[in-house]
Amino acid sequence: MKLKNQKGVTLIILVITIIIIAIIAGIAIYGGTESIKKAKLENIKTDMMLIKAKAKEYVEKANFEMGINASEEKKSEVRNKFYGQQETGLGLTQESFSEIPEEKSANTYKVGSEALTKMGLSNIDENEYYIVFDEENVSAEVYSKTGYDGKHSLTEIEEINIKETE
Repeated sequence: MKLKNQKGVTLIILVITIIIIAIIAGIAIYGGTESIKKAKLENIKTDMMLIKAKAKEYVEKANFEMGINASEEKKSEVRNKFYGQQETGLGLTQESFSEIPEEKSANTYKVGSEALTKMGLSNIDENEYYIVFDEENVSAEVYSKTGYDGKHSLTEIEEINIKETE
């Protein structure tokens, strides 16, 4: 008895197909993971940059009102007016954060949802951000409590570069 030509998928072709699908899936998962990491980094970076821009606006106003050679009492009064809980202020709470150098902790404020709303940034997640005001240099540094990859300040986070997969 003769065997007819049997048509069908051999075991070897099936194994090769499965291996190719596994390789493609591995590449896709790796690329997706990198894209998610990059999106998270860009999101936190953007939020912090927006907070910094608005905070700098308040630093400039406070600096203008303090004037040159202001006394510590005047500085405290102006800080409370612009950064504090008064109606004209941002509604920030003076609070320290362990990742902020001790020499900067005197001008450290926690950014809450009220402050984000007053800044016009109510769409930003309340991620426990902190602002360190520096009136002398008319600047502000933003810190994130959760941070990214062990880095918490905007300056450090801006230096992170996730390679793009092609």
